[in-house]
Amino acid sequence: MPAQRGVDSGRLAVIGHSEGALFALLLATGAAGPAPRIHALGLFEPLPIRYLDIISIQVKAQVSAALRAGQISSSEAAKIQSSLASAIHSLRTAGKLPPNLPDGLNVVLNRSDALFLAQADRYDPAKLAARLGRHFPVLVSCSNADIHVTCGEVDHLLAGLTKAHTNTDSVRLKGVDHVLKQDPSRTADHYGAPLPFSSQLQNALRKFVYPRRPDLRI
Repeated sequence: MPAQRGVDSGRLAVIGHSEGALFALLLATGAAGPAPRIHALGLFEPLPIRYLDIISIQVKAQVSAALRAGQISSSEAAKIQSSLASAIHSLRTAGKLPPNLPDGLNVVLNRSDALFLAQADRYDPAKLAARLGRHFPVLVSCSNADIHVTCGEVDHLLAGLTKAHTNTDSVRLKGVDHVLKQDPSRTADHYGAPLPFSSQLQNALRKFVYPRRPDLRI
């Protein structure tokens, strides 16, 4: 990429959204292997904790909601929770999923994704963030309407950036969904709808980029 015409290798930045933020951190820290030097990061609605931990939190929340709504019984909820714990243990110790996962859970923890899940879960984003250079420019977003990643969870990642003494701009969005659209509904129903991109994040990105590229217009 640095050899590509029009690309300034001294100004390379990577923006990662959701789990893409993990890959951005892997590139910037060199944990993914040799890569061009990265000079700035944007981590938007990032994966803030280990991959299987965030899946566990999301599944447990869904099970609790289904139990409250009377959609599943207490014994069914307990079975799902137990199977979830066993599946995570198997992925972390053996890199594979156990057979016969309950319906629903086998969609979230798909056997074809087992290798990816095991490999991605090896990394704590906060520990990767703590490896960035001092004063490294980072823009981080979270939103009060994101149903997949909470601002409280993103604080874990921010702690790693603080430990590294990075130059971090953190923006807490309001009424913005996980895919960065202006949608306060707190559902995934409108992810594919032609809603406007978050103006709040656009402004934050403009302020983040302009001091480094005054010639660039967003």
